[in-house]
Amino acid sequence: MKRPSVRFYVLHRRVGLHGCDALQTDDAVIGEPPRCEACGDPIGMRAWLPPLRVNFWVCREGYCDLVYPTNDDILVSLRFKKIFEHEHLRGLSSFDPVELAKVRPKRRAKEPPPAYFRARVCRSQAVLDKVASGYEAREPGPTCPVCLVGPPISRWKGIVIKEETWPGEDILHPRGGSGHIIVSERFKQICERHAVKNACFVPAEEYSGDFYPAETEDWAIRIYDETLAVLRTMNKAGRLDDYVRAMEEMREHVLIDPEFDWIEALRERFEGRIDPIGDAAHDAHYNLVAPWIAKYVRNRGGQASRS
Repeated sequence: MKRPSVRFYVLHRRVGLHGCDALQTDDAVIGEPPRCEACGDPIGMRAWLPPLRVNFWVCREGYCDLVYPTNDDILVSLRFKKIFEHEHLRGLSSFDPVELAKVRPKRRAKEPPPAYFRARVCRSQAVLDKVASGYEAREPGPTCPVCLVGPPISRWKGIVIKEETWPGEDILHPRGGSGHIIVSERFKQICERHAVKNACFVPAEEYSGDFYPAETEDWAIRIYDETLAVLRTMNKAGRLDDYVRAMEEMREHVLIDPEFDWIEALRERFEGRIDPIGDAAHDAHYNLVAPWIAKYVRNRGGQASRS
């Protein structure tokens, strides 16, 4: 995909991140989702209303500056709030105080936690270019001309923003997006300069995905071969030789019958002890459907891939 003249990044907050975590407490008050003023359909997750209380898990590197609860908002430390305001960044609002009801594990929570705030990511007028992004819908259907939400997507090749529609926010939800948080190059550079913890940036044009990879031609043998390739890289000490040989011998069965359940066959052969194969299959899946994970997240050792 061609590199855009204005660089955007996805603030990645899912697979491969091992920073601090926060979950809303059981008594959380949940409201209605934001809705499009034209079609009335939801354009985001349901609102998290005060009182804002979370159970907090501290990562190995201590308290992070950015933490991602299970909604559209983000939690930011007092340190990051000051950076955001001092650098005159745009795109976050509210900064509502959050109470940390429980902090775990105790061995990592020896120091008092910093103040945290719930920040709302703006819903921008910037438009996601679905054609340039390679969006494929699961089924045909209308797309709202205002919020640009249409049928559920199956896969996409990247995230491309129509530059002429971007008002200049540094962190945003674009119209027509799928919940991804997009940031400007300036936002990324400021996070890097201040060593903001738990901020992982993936070039937006490389942020591909596929919800239905099994529909891909020759998927069965592709996922098998990639699993075997990953397993070989894991076998530097030779302790996985038996697994590698078993997969090499079994490959012909997968070629003949794409429906062949090779995971179950290997489980039976090794009496259930196939954790290395499961780990290899997990990495192989993401290597094929989201190669940016290996490039920007996994292979840099987790925290090293973040600012």
